[in-house]
Amino acid sequence: MPVALITGDDAFIAETSPLFAGVTAVAVKRALGNQVADSLSPKVACAAIEAGAREAAGRVATLRIAPVERSLQVRVQTTSTAMADLFALLPIVRRVEPATIEFVSPTMRHAVRVLNSLSAMSFMLR
Repeated sequence: MPVALITGDDAFIAETSPLFAGVTAVAVKRALGNQVADSLSPKVACAAIEAGAREAAGRVATLRIAPVERSLQVRVQTTSTAMADLFALLPIVRRVEPATIEFVSPTMRHAVRVLNSLSAMSFMLR
């Protein structure tokens, strides 16, 4: 699916924006560590996201889906080793670090479905 707008911390923006040509990127916080950030005030962050959304919406007609013609290796850093334990129960998931798992997906659609499944599984530990 085409991506027009991404928002998040500066680390997410730096890592993700090169993957989507022409994406509008809005950083609303500065990452200081795992689960620690210096955030804009809600009012300033909302205004920045709204401005970014207006800009992105103006370019929607020009967005194209870039075909993925190879398998995808997906790596997920979980918030706990318990969550990685749970996710590693799936046969396609491989544990690569105490709180990090990965899997290989033949298509983007498959990758999204696996990620949705992991998200649903994570509910068991919240």
